[in-house]
Amino acid sequence: MRGYARNEIEFTAQIESILGSDVTINGITFVTDSNTVFLDDNRMPVAISSLVVGMWG
Repeated sequence: MRGYARNEIEFTAQIESILGSDVTINGITFVTDSNTVFLDDNRMPVAISSLVVGMWG
């Protein structure tokens, strides 16, 4: 992916589950930490607590 550091990915799909700091999207579970950044539709950072199952992330 051009323009991204090797340890960065961008993924957009419907959120299937959130368990603690783990977020499952499209069958893939992402283990997140304090360095993980979630962006809203305006590409502004949002807290993981703002995410809900069923929304597009």
